Amino acid sequence: SVSVYDRSGHNIYSFNDHSATGRVLDSIVLTPAQMIEIRKELPEELQGAIFVEAPVDEGMFVIRSFVPDDSWKPVVSRFLEQSSCELQAY
Repeated sequence: SVSVYDRSGHNIYSFNDHSATGRVLDSIVLTPAQMIEIRKELPEELQGAIFVEAPVDEGMFVIRSFVPDDSWKPVVSRFLEQSSCELQAY
């Protein structure tokens, strides 16, 4: 699951892997003004993204994963190691 927090630690949005498209967990956090602009001409690479609109300039993105038993540790570790968070100019 993923949670988005503002700078004060307030949870402003949460979702889980059931929201993902094509088994890819892709999300973008935008201010209301950025959301208006991005929706005018949505880039192809963002077609399956989960959009979070929030009036924040800074925040935190927390990814949690369930490990039902030790056999899942390599899979979960690989997923978390391959995860990234990038600042984009939109």
